[in-house]
Amino acid sequence: MKKGFLAAIVAALAIAPLAGASTASSAAPAQAPVQQLTVTATPTQLLQLVQQLLSQQQPVTTTQLQQLMTLLQQLQTSQTQLNQILMQLGQLQLPASLQTIVQQLLPILQGIVQPTQLQSLITQLQGLLSGTPTQAQIQQFLGSLQTLLQQLQLTPAQLTQVLTLVQQLFTSQLGTVQLAQLLQRLFVSFIGDEGAQGAKVTLCHRTGSKKHAYHKITVSQNALRAHLAHGDYPALTGVACSNQLVGLAGKAAKAKAAKAKAAKAKHGKGGKGK
Repeated sequence: MKKGFLAAIVAALAIAPLAGASTASSAAPAQAPVQQLTVTATPTQLLQLVQQLLSQQQPVTTTQLQQLMTLLQQLQTSQTQLNQILMQLGQLQLPASLQTIVQQLLPILQGIVQPTQLQSLITQLQGLLSGTPTQAQIQQFLGSLQTLLQQLQLTPAQLTQVLTLVQQLFTSQLGTVQLAQLLQRLFVSFIGDEGAQGAKVTLCHRTGSKKHAYHKITVSQNALRAHLAHGDYPALTGVACSNQLVGLAGKAAKAKAAKAKAAKAKHGKGGKGK
């Protein structure tokens, strides 16, 4: 599925042209070069690669399997990190309203985070590379990998639901610093795992203005972490950004205003008593 995100938490790796060599002793006829495919270690991009390998007419080469191994290991690492963030998020002690949102969010994301299953397939691939696998064995492995990769992707409806829930957590004034930090890590990791090469992320950017606290901007994945730390939060399609400070910034602004009001009231009473 297509998503407007840049998968920048993993390295791009150029996959070698599909080879036409076979085990026959006679030389293969010359073929036109096949265009290289550059992929990133995300479920979407890896699924495209696996489907290409399954459909090609030439035998899958050892070089292609080795490059596939590198990408799978990158994906397994990012999935492990995302899984750790989800576990920490589930262990937070939060107000009931936020706990309800978290309990809606976790099952969706846990369904697309399968580092153990990925490790099992990586072990299978290592076994294939250590021997002399037949094309039938390779095709069977690629079929199993294709099935798992399809399970590691959100539907458009699920993606919208996740972004809505994440935004609610970001913008709630009942949150804590620990929750805010986890949400930043979760969003960066989630976007990387579900990303699409060359795309962007839309945020509600904190402007510093009192009248228009936020406006929508589109940034690259590389700039995402810095923007979230600045106080930006994920934007939703068709939903305007808040005109007032939200989240911890809104909580701090509200506390500051209450303190100023109390100080003014105290000063006023003191003046009357003189």
